[in-house]
Amino acid sequence: MLSTLSSEQKCNLAKIIAQQAGANADFETFCECLLGLCEDIPGFETAAPGEALTCDIWMIYRDAFTAGGQASRQV
Repeated sequence: MLSTLSSEQKCNLAKIIAQQAGANADFETFCECLLGLCEDIPGFETAAPGEALTCDIWMIYRDAFTAGGQASRQV
């Protein structure tokens, strides 16, 4: 199940989404990318990530890759 992903795996997914969707994707675009990635993971192609997992990866993506996240780390 996707909820068993490690922190490193979640970070890797966030990094891939940033590469595919850009660093400032909105939540809808982010979710579409995440679902697309899940379709390519054997065993996960039929199981959509749950709300908690999606929010975890969204927070990693937002904090690490968006302009707002980068600005807050530079202060």
